[in-house]
Amino acid sequence: MPRIRRLLIFALLALIALLPAAGVLAEEAIRQVDPKVETDAKSYTLRPGLATDMTLTLSMPGFLTVRALSADEVELETICTDMEFPSGKSVFSWNGEHPDGSFYDQGEYQLGFVLRDEYGNVSSEKLVKVEVGEPRPVVSNVSFSNESAKKPWTFDVTLSMAGSVRLDIFRTSNLQSPACQIEVSKKAEAGTATIAWDGKLESGDTLAPGDYAVRVVLIDKDDVESYDELVYITVVEEGKSVMPYLTGTEPAAEDEAAGDAQDGEEPSAGDEEARETTSNDDGEQKGDSNSALVLKPDVNLRAKPTTDSVRILFLDKGEFVTVLDTVTAENGEVWYHVYAHGGYEGYVRGDLLELQ
Repeated sequence: MPRIRRLLIFALLALIALLPAAGVLAEEAIRQVDPKVETDAKSYTLRPGLATDMTLTLSMPGFLTVRALSADEVELETICTDMEFPSGKSVFSWNGEHPDGSFYDQGEYQLGFVLRDEYGNVSSEKLVKVEVGEPRPVVSNVSFSNESAKKPWTFDVTLSMAGSVRLDIFRTSNLQSPACQIEVSKKAEAGTATIAWDGKLESGDTLAPGDYAVRVVLIDKDDVESYDELVYITVVEEGKSVMPYLTGTEPAAEDEAAGDAQDGEEPSAGDEEARETTSNDDGEQKGDSNSALVLKPDVNLRAKPTTDSVRILFLDKGEFVTVLDTVTAENGEVWYHVYAHGGYEGYVRGDLLELQ
């Protein structure tokens, strides 16, 4: 037994002595891991100013460095350094932009992807070809004028290339999707141009009074669109007509209590009366989440709850709108304050809708 005990003690001591060496071997094995970067294509085509997505597959999480090189592999600049990425598939986007904001000239280039893991292991560089085409369409030097009574909406612009031109009209409450789009020119030449619009929608209606944002959009032969700054415009009602005026800056969010007051004016007593909400037998207000069906063709959506108000657009029979509120006008007529297609908001006479 003593002999067996001694052998066990010697074996345990030998194992303890080997543990540091095993740890060194394990760490060395970790350090010898070879990170890898793969791409979903061998070459990419991009338009300067428009991001091109490149799908990468990384063998492990790590830090990605991307270089731009000439076609003959001369380094031009580093696009990013040690950008952290997870393992597996990820997307790297590049729009051909230099750090100073300028863009790469047309031609052939290469991108080099290198992955470094947390232990300092570095992958071999994965090279892919990138063909840089002509820049995206750009609309610049936009100025607005309403000096001409016949063509009150006039935009002087500089177009970077030939193409068609469209006006995207946004409500300032929703700058993500345009309320309407108007094609104003199918063949505009590159250079300075004057874009004129009389404020009419495709339906023939005039844009209702309110705050709007307008983007002049240039579309090239490949259907690539410009995406440049908005011009902010306020449309006011003068008699039975409307006239746009340039505000120059994005309007501040209106106070919800201000309701339909225009141009900073306080609501009149008549306006307050028109906003009185009718109640049902249980005393609950109608509106908020109600849906209503349009009962007749070409129903007018108006800016205010009166037949003298400016028509915003026509609603089709069978169309659904969202009822926000129910108001009683000064003459006793019931009107519904509704939200319609295209982001438009206005008033419809009560007998022309059926609550659902």
